[in-house]
Amino acid sequence: MTFYDLKLASFYYQFYGISSSRWGKTISVLCALTSAGFVASGFFSKTYPSAWAFITFVCQLILAYQPFSAFGKRKVAAEYIYQDLQALALEAEETWGRIQSSSDGEEINRLAYELRKKQDEIEGRFATVETFPMNDLIYKRAKKKTDKYFRRFAA
Repeated sequence: MTFYDLKLASFYYQFYGISSSRWGKTISVLCALTSAGFVASGFFSKTYPSAWAFITFVCQLILAYQPFSAFGKRKVAAEYIYQDLQALALEAEETWGRIQSSSDGEEINRLAYELRKKQDEIEGRFATVETFPMNDLIYKRAKKKTDKYFRRFAA
């Protein structure tokens, strides 16, 4: 576990949360438009009122279920994991800056192990392995942002 890996994980969860949030918003907008359209259609056409009521009811059920859906859970978990990983990354950045030139390999390996252990604890507190299936697009975006973040140290 390196500081780079930690920042990559942090950005990955940030982007995963954003992606899940977009799905939730999209479904909310579609359900709202569908409900409004069906209510208006049912009001003006006066035909099949129970069908219009049923479709509106289904839309409301979808909205009520949304926080319990997979992307709803991912959104919440990703937000908490991201916040905790950001705090851990700041701690790691300070530690690595302090010890990188004065410590031996054994000390660095011990600190890297502790960092990985803390990251695993954070991830385990908020999610299971199945909560976040690998998403290559999100991973590539996170890697690109991580590379950009570390370019500032090279200058």
